[in-house]
Amino acid sequence: MDKERIETLISCFKTLLLRYFPSVRWAVLLIVIPAVFIVPIYSLTVVKEIVIDKRSDPGIAYEERFATVRNDLPANKPFNYVSDVKDSGQDWFYARYALIPARLVEGFEPPHDLLVVEYLNTPGIPRFKGYKLLKNYDNGVMLYKRRAD
Repeated sequence: MDKERIETLISCFKTLLLRYFPSVRWAVLLIVIPAVFIVPIYSLTVVKEIVIDKRSDPGIAYEERFATVRNDLPANKPFNYVSDVKDSGQDWFYARYALIPARLVEGFEPPHDLLVVEYLNTPGIPRFKGYKLLKNYDNGVMLYKRRAD
C-alpha cells in the first residue's frame, strides 16, 4: 500500500515537472531538492544561535553605542572617524552601518568639522591636534569639533 502511494506520488511529481519545466527539469531538481533540506537546517541553526547560545550580531552593540551620537550628527555631511580597536576594518564597517545616513571618513584626512572617536581600549579622554571635545557619551564614543585656529 505504501509502495503504491510512493509510486503514485513520484508519477505525479514527474507529470508536474514535465508540464511546467519540460526542458530544464533536471536543473530545477538540482535546485529544489537541496533547498528542501538546506532551508530548514539553516533556519534551525539560526534559531539555535539566537535562542540557545544567546549569540547576537556585533552590529547590534555598535547601534546601541552610536545611537546617542547619531542624533548629534548632520545627516548628509561628512565627518572624520577614528578608533582604537585593533581590527579596524570590521570596526569601520559596523560604525558606518550604525551611523547611517551620516557619511564617515576614516582617519584625519581630509579634515572635516566633526570627528567621532571610538576609544574602547584606551583609558581617559584622548586629545587630537586641531580638535576640541564637544561631547563625551560615556560609552567609549566621543564627538570632537575642529578648532578654527
